[in-house]
Amino acid sequence: MANRRGRAAGGSSSHESRESRDSPEVAGRAAQGAAPGAAHGGGGHRSGDQGGGPGWWGQGREAGGEGSRKETRIEETGIGQARDEQIHDEGIRHEEVRDEEIRHEEVRDEEIRDEDWYGRVLTGERFIRSVFYDLDWTEVENEGAVFDGCTFSGVRFNASRHRNAAFTNCVFNRCVFFDTHFDQCKAVGSTFQGCDISLLKVTGGDWSFTTLSGAGLRGVSFDGVRLRECDLTGADLAGAGLTSVDLSGAQLERADLSGADLRGSDLSALDPRTVRLAGARIDLQQAVVLATTLGLEVG
Repeated sequence: MANRRGRAAGGSSSHESRESRDSPEVAGRAAQGAAPGAAHGGGGHRSGDQGGGPGWWGQGREAGGEGSRKETRIEETGIGQARDEQIHDEGIRHEEVRDEEIRHEEVRDEEIRDEDWYGRVLTGERFIRSVFYDLDWTEVENEGAVFDGCTFSGVRFNASRHRNAAFTNCVFNRCVFFDTHFDQCKAVGSTFQGCDISLLKVTGGDWSFTTLSGAGLRGVSFDGVRLRECDLTGADLAGAGLTSVDLSGAQLERADLSGADLRGSDLSALDPRTVRLAGARIDLQQAVVLATTLGLEVG
């Protein structure tokens, strides 16, 4: 009986306990009791997250962001400077190209008179059918300029230097060539009339079909030059150097070649009976050619 009462009492107590837990008042108190702890726990977690802004974690993140922004600004500055340098370099290159275009611009059908070109440097200019009257070309440095179908009248070429230049189908009238050098130049089809040619030196190049008839060429030097079908009729070449020159088809009647150095040149067009050859120097092969021209049998 006692045990049943005890169990009954215990059951009643357990029932009351379940009722008390299920009652709204108890549930409210439980909620109020749990709220501070939950609020504290949740708040602690949030404060650790939110408080991280001013705390060490937030400060690290903000510091890292600032450093990243600084690096970005530095990179952008470097890129900007590189871009400015590139634009500057492109501008310089553009100006150089423009200068090159201007320098290589063709001049056509111009008449140039009484100008002083002393010591001028020519690099790649082109003159087509232009006329030059009474110009001073003393000590001009000409590198690759082209003159096609031009006329030079009374121009002084004294001590000028011409390299890889072209004077094709030009006319030189009363010009002076004192100590003038032509190196690997082209003068195909050009005519020289009444010119004063002293100490002229021509090395390499093509002077085929040029007209030098009656020209005073004493002491001039032509070395390794192509003079095919050149008109040297009546030219004074006494003491001149004509070494390794292609004279095939050249007109040499009445030319004075006395004392000239002809070694290594093509003399197939030379008739010894129509020119002066006293004291001229030739090699053995040329001797055979000249002997054959005279109808002699060698060997």
